Amino acid sequence: MRIYLAAVLLIPTPAALHAEPMTLDTALDRAASEAPELQGREAGIDAAQSAAIAADRLPDPKLNIVLQDFPVTGPDAGRFNRDDFTMQVVGVSQEFPNPAKRRARATRAQADIGIARADEAVTAQDIRLATALAWVDLYYAKKRLKELDLLDSGLEDLQATVTARLASGAARPAQALEPDQLRAAINDRRSALAAEIARARAQLARFTGDAAADTLGDLPPQMIDEQGLRSGIDALPRLRALDARALAADAETGLARADKRPDSARAQFWRPRHGWRHRRSALLLEKAAGSQDRRARQRGDARPARP
Repeated sequence: MRIYLAAVLLIPTPAALHAEPMTLDTALDRAASEAPELQGREAGIDAAQSAAIAADRLPDPKLNIVLQDFPVTGPDAGRFNRDDFTMQVVGVSQEFPNPAKRRARATRAQADIGIARADEAVTAQDIRLATALAWVDLYYAKKRLKELDLLDSGLEDLQATVTARLASGAARPAQALEPDQLRAAINDRRSALAAEIARARAQLARFTGDAAADTLGDLPPQMIDEQGLRSGIDALPRLRALDARALAADAETGLARADKRPDSARAQFWRPRHGWRHRRSALLLEKAAGSQDRRARQRGDARPARP
């Protein structure tokens, strides 16, 4: 049992595998692959692509089984063939949305994929920025803490100087408290810096997946390519996201227009007394006639449309 527990404790955890200082570039690369928000966006893209597969396909056929006016009381109870009122129908029906609607649904599905990809690009940019800011905040907080430790170590010399001046009468007794006051102020500042370091490390760990995230190396050289920034404005993720939503709005308008066109359906059914029959959905034909009537009224034509 002890050997088993020792073996379990020796197994490295995922946090331990990544527990090492990282440069800024390493942190950005790790955030691009480990951030939970990006994984959620990738799942959204997969969902949109899966929905697009069935966007322009026909609906599933339906199996219809009807038993009507079946006697449950009287001398004919439980019998199918003792009267002429019991109706048994078994059939298969298939709906056929109009082609314009199917094309509009496919266009809308592709627009949804574009929106999902644009949102992923926006999230990736936000995560990259947040990761860089967390790394920089942690870097400078640690640097300020080192400078504070150097200042704290210098207070010992100040304390010795104040003591010697008090002994020689060159300093007032109230000045003996100055080193203690400075040390208290340094301790307060150290507590604030420790909180800043913990906050920056937690933010960095959120995106990199490293619970003990730490900085390594110095800041990269700060070089701004102004021409490159100007030429890449059109490729900004947020502008691409707006373009994707504009295309989705156009696709939604096309779908609304296509929805006004009538659909059709066909059915094949069988009755024991009549055999197989074929029929076309009358409800959808009435819808087509109603659309024609509305168009005729809009044109000011008083003649009703033919069914």
